[in-house]
Amino acid sequence: MRAKTCARERAKEVQQSLDSEHPSFVKFMVQSHVSGSFWSGLPAQFCDLYLPKNDVMVTLVGEKDEECQVKFKSGGFSVGWIGFPTAHNLVDGDALVFKLVKDAKF
Repeated sequence: MRAKTCARERAKEVQQSLDSEHPSFVKFMVQSHVSGSFWSGLPAQFCDLYLPKNDVMVTLVGEKDEECQVKFKSGGFSVGWIGFPTAHNLVDGDALVFKLVKDAKF
């Protein structure tokens, strides 16, 4: 449990250190996000404010500039999503900071 708390605290620190020019949010990984799932929901308020109402392909860029294409659909990442947590060895309890840097790029 302590590791999850540390991941959450660190993610919030990272988010607070980002420039305010680009909107961001923290996503906490649960087992269904990292093992075989094709879906990861996003915060509804973030979607309403910053993301298109229609389905679009978006690019997720990791810390080492590796890219993953996923579909944004109905408030979450769907097709292609499982490739991102798999490529980054994410596990239940990890926390990610998503920063929207372009219309369809995090």
